[in-house]
Amino acid sequence: VTRGFRRSLPMAAEDMACVSARAAEVDGLLAQKKALDALIKSLEQPPLSSKDQAVKKASQEVVFKVFAAVEDKDITATTDGLQDISLHELLLKYVYAGLASPRPPLPPGDAKQSDIDAVLQIQRKWSATMLKWHSVILAKTGPGGAVRAMADRKTVLTN
Repeated sequence: VTRGFRRSLPMAAEDMACVSARAAEVDGLLAQKKALDALIKSLEQPPLSSKDQAVKKASQEVVFKVFAAVEDKDITATTDGLQDISLHELLLKYVYAGLASPRPPLPPGDAKQSDIDAVLQIQRKWSATMLKWHSVILAKTGPGGAVRAMADRKTVLTN
């Protein structure tokens, strides 16, 4: 058991380094207004089999950054550039992860109501963005894509 644990530490560090490098590339592509290239790059080597929650969370953040950067009017054109249906289904997994985790989280219970209201406004905008991506992707995959994304045991969700 100890031996396997020792081996997993370098793998987790390697996975995190890979996600960090991918994040830097995605940032560069977004700065150049290359949304499709950023989306494709963000979906490379998803940590579907990883049990490391930090790696999954970091990978989610890379994809979420692309979701947030693409304007609503450009979502369809951006997803049209994805040729492989499995990438659309992977995107659905990230959309469901985005819907499952409100962004940003609510402030602590002793926060002022104005702070809570501001966060709720941002969360509503995030949910609306996720639902727009969902409708565009679902139009391409059909309901089967959603079923496959939800039923697949290899997930991008964090606990």
